[in-house]
Amino acid sequence: MARRRKRRYDNSQSLLLVRTMLALLLIGILGRLLSSELFRCFLIFAVFVGLPALYFFVKVYPHRVRMERLRCLRLADVDTMSGHTFEHYVARLMEHQGFKTTVTKGSGDLGVDIIARKNGVSYAVQCKRSSDNIPRNAVSDAVAGKQHYGCQEAMVVTNWYFTSGAKELARSTHCVLVDRETLARWIQSFQRRTLAESNLQQTEGNGRISP
Repeated sequence: MARRRKRRYDNSQSLLLVRTMLALLLIGILGRLLSSELFRCFLIFAVFVGLPALYFFVKVYPHRVRMERLRCLRLADVDTMSGHTFEHYVARLMEHQGFKTTVTKGSGDLGVDIIARKNGVSYAVQCKRSSDNIPRNAVSDAVAGKQHYGCQEAMVVTNWYFTSGAKELARSTHCVLVDRETLARWIQSFQRRTLAESNLQQTEGNGRISP
């Protein structure tokens, strides 16, 4: 659903850009017909200043806002997320770690929230946003879910910690556990990358806009 909304948003923005360019082209034709010096000056200004500014506000600025919002997230913010939002956020963090991810449909997912792939290995991932230590049944659900989804490995990701029973079961079943400390490192790494990307886009954007 989130990807479909993003595609609709990108398509609408692209359509707006195309319509604006067509409008400017029509203005140029009218300007030639009118042979107005003032009109030609306006057209030159619109092409060399207006279009780069329009591109910035339609394409660059919204992306920068989204990345800045993600970059500013802290563990305290993650602690208040809904379960569904936490799943998508973990998927985004895993993509930064080099995984290719697919979030499952939600209801009836059999304890697996994300299917992640990296280096030819597939992982059945269960996400547990909680304020209590995660018990062993989360590990058993992920291990059982990997068989259903045909994955080679199981993983449980939480914003908190695991009970001793969960850790013991994870060791015997080779289930990967990602606790609060590891999640914090993922977030910090993601923040550094998005900040660098934002700075790079700002530099490139300034280069396009400058005369």
